[in-house]
Amino acid sequence: KIESLESELETLPIWVEYEIQYGDTLSSLAYLGAKDSTEAIDNIDRIARYNNIEKKNELYRGDKIYIINPKIGELREKIYSLEESLKESLIVNDSNKQK
Repeated sequence: KIESLESELETLPIWVEYEIQYGDTLSSLAYLGAKDSTEAIDNIDRIARYNNIEKKNELYRGDKIYIINPKIGELREKIYSLEESLKESLIVNDSNKQK
């Protein structure tokens, strides 16, 4: 399952066009393509640079910009969750074997 998700992840375009909606912020859009908050913070700068946005807090409804593909963040979260579940299963199995 992890391998199929990783394979799918490799086929996705990194950047996708997005139309700004009322209430969108650069940080909220940055979280869509991130696996965690640290990466989202980095994504704010990436998106700003990619779109030549100088004033990060000036987005206007209807404008079109490129954001990091939200599907990338979703797949990376799924992969991380599966990896953590697998690690937990291995720990439980190891502790059962030692009994």
